Amino acid sequence: MRISLILTLFVISSCSTFNYGTRSQRAPASFSVSSCFKSIGSFLNSIGKSKLELALDKLESNSLRLADREILRDQASQIPYLQEREKFIKEITESEIISDDNKNLINLYIRQKSSKKAYLQKELYRPKYFGGDENFPLTFGLEFELKISENPNIVNDYRVTAISEQKWLQMSFEERKKAAIKAQKEATDIDHILTRLSSADPRLPEGLFIEPHGTIEGNGMVFENLGDFREFLDFYVERFGASSFQAHLVTKSQADLKGMTGYTIFEYEKAQLKTLEKSYDRFLKDNKATPASNLVHHSLGPIDETIRAKMLVYENDIAAGETDFLANGTKSIYAPSFRNNSPYGEGLMGFELRQFHKRYNDMFSSLRELAEEFETSGNLERYNDWTEVEQASLAGARQTLERAQVSSDLIDDFEIFHLALGDEISKQIKIQGGARTGAAPENRLLLPLLNWENNPITKDLSSEELQKIKTSQQEYINEVMSLIKDRDVSEVTKEDLEKIRIAIAKFAYNINLSKSYDDFIKNSSQRANSFRYTKLPELESIFTKIDDKEGIPVYKFKSGRSGTYKNYISNTVEILFRDIGKTGHIEVRIGNKFYSVNNIASTTVSSSINRPTGSKGRVYLFDRNKIALFQERIEKYFKSIERNNFPPFDMYGALEKVEVVSGGFKMVDSKNRFKIKAEIREIDGERFFVSPDESIVTKVITKDGQDYIQTTNCTRVVSDVFREILDFDFGTYNSAKSLDKAFQNGSVKLRPDAEFIY
Repeated sequence: MRISLILTLFVISSCSTFNYGTRSQRAPASFSVSSCFKSIGSFLNSIGKSKLELALDKLESNSLRLADREILRDQASQIPYLQEREKFIKEITESEIISDDNKNLINLYIRQKSSKKAYLQKELYRPKYFGGDENFPLTFGLEFELKISENPNIVNDYRVTAISEQKWLQMSFEERKKAAIKAQKEATDIDHILTRLSSADPRLPEGLFIEPHGTIEGNGMVFENLGDFREFLDFYVERFGASSFQAHLVTKSQADLKGMTGYTIFEYEKAQLKTLEKSYDRFLKDNKATPASNLVHHSLGPIDETIRAKMLVYENDIAAGETDFLANGTKSIYAPSFRNNSPYGEGLMGFELRQFHKRYNDMFSSLRELAEEFETSGNLERYNDWTEVEQASLAGARQTLERAQVSSDLIDDFEIFHLALGDEISKQIKIQGGARTGAAPENRLLLPLLNWENNPITKDLSSEELQKIKTSQQEYINEVMSLIKDRDVSEVTKEDLEKIRIAIAKFAYNINLSKSYDDFIKNSSQRANSFRYTKLPELESIFTKIDDKEGIPVYKFKSGRSGTYKNYISNTVEILFRDIGKTGHIEVRIGNKFYSVNNIASTTVSSSINRPTGSKGRVYLFDRNKIALFQERIEKYFKSIERNNFPPFDMYGALEKVEVVSGGFKMVDSKNRFKIKAEIREIDGERFFVSPDESIVTKVITKDGQDYIQTTNCTRVVSDVFREILDFDFGTYNSAKSLDKAFQNGSVKLRPDAEFIY
């Protein structure tokens, strides 16, 4: 059976990165012989990577050649701390023997990078094209804005431009940090205030500059695929911490981009409502944290009707074949910002995703969704209904107030009051130090007065949900009117503005509408290979919602006897954790079948789904049409474990030494004393263990003339299933409890759609 090419890449990249004699944290690799023969040869042509792996292997035996040292020195930028990095460079250049400290640095940072792509879905590294046309490639850009107080580790890779690199290397971390803060305060030239060190990662910008509002910005990072983009994003966050990020998706200017305006408004409404909901939730816990800060931000403000009108002009110009224009007046908003020609270059257009701040995972998900939309559809037509949705304006607010039967005199006072609030917003923006962009000040506080009744997002809501919006809107109107009654509405204070911000956030919190935008994305997408958009049925009849962990709903199981339950089972895969024994136990449900590796040569494949009381399930939506194929592949893998003891089971998933016996191999030191029914074959100059039916293949690890095999356990099998067969990577963990803990603290690479307690 042919299993996907990612298995081959995983085996080759991971089998040379074990720490021999220790419990490996790598999962076992398995793939078909037919795939192996075709893919290994092409992989070995990837000379840069194989040379790095070869140098890493030689490091273990202190047999580095000059060429190996140069390869490792070129990777020194992966070491995040400046003094350690410089010591490593000096030793790898001058010393015959590499110290244990530097070997540990290599294992921690350079080995990790050499296998990084194994952790990301292979699909991310595939080039993408607008409409599938290879003449119109998509490229991906990233920029960041940081504060030295929040991201001090930047001084490990950058120096103050006015200070020589030699002097910078002699300074302590605290001295460098103080020098950078001082240079920023005293800067007369905002360009290249910080310069990249020669030993830093070359993917980082050569120089960083100061924004007028006081942050330090880096830009110009362009990637040809999402995999490289994600690798760098992870590298940055791990090294410096999260900053304010903006992502860019760019292609050649097209003759048409239907739905561009609707897409921007949809994403703006979604992001704005979600931000208001979260900020009001924080306010309820801390009343000093005034919500809705972006409404008064100089460059992350809302969209108003003037901006929507400009976007319609640009969309119509593109449809008419006019591409020689700049998209002025629509950038620097709390939404995807359409850009044409500048800053991407003549004949290029794209979107800058500005609505995420430090939420880099959400930013990447949105960037990936947009790229898939561009490639699959070549347009944004499914957002067309939002093209005609009027945005904030005093004229539109007047119509809403008239429908609410507010007197004309009070409406006039309302307008004057908001013009005065606009002046107060302008004062605050001036203090921030940035030039104002986005909605006009007087239009920034009108979101509750939009015509939500006619918004496409509300068309599928229940009568109760619609009434909730209407009631919340009336409550907001009453609250504003109580503020302007019996006072001079042309004079406002900072406190008045704060009260309005709180009332707006409260409105968004009460209507709780942002989830409907997520539902629209899931239910309207027609993309192939996007199982996360399969429609999840309503769960209230079979589960009781008991919590919400940072956007992941938590349910208590109630009943499994309904058509809704069967539909739920058919559309999902589930990782089940049971807290038993020393390490816990992990099992997996794929569709309506249950899979478990229990012990030596002992597996379970069952249509009876057993969830003992106290077990926890993490569920991912999946394309039901593919589940049967995956079940077939998984069952063949499980049969090999049970019939052939291959891959062999070990509770800790260790790397184990083997010896030849009649008909196969036995592990020398493992409690698993059963025969491994496999043979060793040489394939393109490499040695592999191969199962009798040739369906499972894994690399032979050789050290000091002895052969080793990578074992498996319940957790590794499940991570294999998700990564190598489902092409879905939530990470690699060496025990069930470590995986459960990762789910609990939110550190798994791909968060589940829901969590269930049984």
